[in-house]
Amino acid sequence: MASDSTPDSTSPTAPETATGAPPAAEAVPARPPRRVSRFAAWRWRRPFWGGLLLTVAGALVMATMVQGSLEVALASGARGVAGYILPAFMIVCGVLILFNPAQRIFYSVIGLLASLGSWATSNMGAFMIGTILGVAGSTMAFGWLPEQGHRRRPVRDALGGRREKTAG
Repeated sequence: MASDSTPDSTSPTAPETATGAPPAAEAVPARPPRRVSRFAAWRWRRPFWGGLLLTVAGALVMATMVQGSLEVALASGARGVAGYILPAFMIVCGVLILFNPAQRIFYSVIGLLASLGSWATSNMGAFMIGTILGVAGSTMAFGWLPEQGHRRRPVRDALGGRREKTAG
């Protein structure tokens, strides 16, 4: 049994170096790398929320149109048929944004136009909710950029000209 005057190796006091001072920095164990699911990795490589919002908006507008009769829509002419075509364009553009992000600009512009057109042709764009969701999703997809490397900041030399900043 150890006496009370000898320091115990399990005591809560900080360890001291040979000089009697506490160490400058203790080795902190590194966190294990965070595991990312395959779905999350897939989602980060595309404008996921923009495409999803546009698809949901198209489905919402289409759902409000399906409650009416197709025969009535066909009898009302081109405007009645446009009430079905524009939400279908919204759904198709939303899905294409998800699965083909390289062409997101074109699909988001078409989705935006279809969202705005659905306001006039489809029960005010599913009572404005579908139009707002479609416009928000289209603009999110339009503004999304794929992950890019860090850019070098240009540095001005003594004469005011630009040159690349070099490491060192």
